Amino acid sequence: MSDLNSDLALVTTDPRVLGAVVAGVATLAVFTASKVYDVWVTAKVKRDSKRRLINALYTEIGHNKEELIKAVEKSPSTAALMRALAEDDRRTVHMVYARNMRFFEDLKGELHVLPSALLGHTVKFYNCLESVYAQIDGFERESFKTMTPAGKRATMENLIEKMLEATALASLARGQFEAHFDHLRD
Repeated sequence: MSDLNSDLALVTTDPRVLGAVVAGVATLAVFTASKVYDVWVTAKVKRDSKRRLINALYTEIGHNKEELIKAVEKSPSTAALMRALAEDDRRTVHMVYARNMRFFEDLKGELHVLPSALLGHTVKFYNCLESVYAQIDGFERESFKTMTPAGKRATMENLIEKMLEATALASLARGQFEAHFDHLRD
C-alpha cells in the first residue's frame, strides 16, 4: 500500500502530470461549453425563424383581410350591377383586389412549425383567397363576357360570398395565431 501512496503522491506533486490533468479537464470543459453554446445558438435561430414566420403570416393575412373588406365595400350592389348590365349587356365587371401571398408562397416549406389547428386555418384562408383571385381573373375571359346578365349577376354574387368567406377565414386564422402566440395579442 505504501508503494501506491508514494506513486499517487508523485502524480499529484509532479507538475507535468498535474499540468496534463488540468489541460485535459480544461479541454473537456471548453469542448462541452462549445457544444452547449452550439445547441443554444441553433435553438435561438429556430425560435427567431419561427417568430419571423408567424409575424409575417399574421401580418399578411391581416393585410389581405383589409384588402378584401375594401373590395367588398367598393363592389356595386346587385341592383346597380343589374341596371348597368341592362343598359349594355356587353359590359363586364371590373374589380380590383390586391392579393398578397408573398410570405405564404415563400414560406410554404416552413409551415410545418405551426400547430396543426393553426396550419389548417391558415391553409384554408389562402385556398379561399386563391379562389377569389381566380374568380376575379375570370371576369377577363371571353366566357364571362358572353354570359347573360343573370349569369354575370350570379357570378358576382358568388364572388362577394367567397370574399366574405375569405374575410371570415382570415379572422379565424388571425384569432388562432393570437391564441397560440402571446406576442401577437394587443
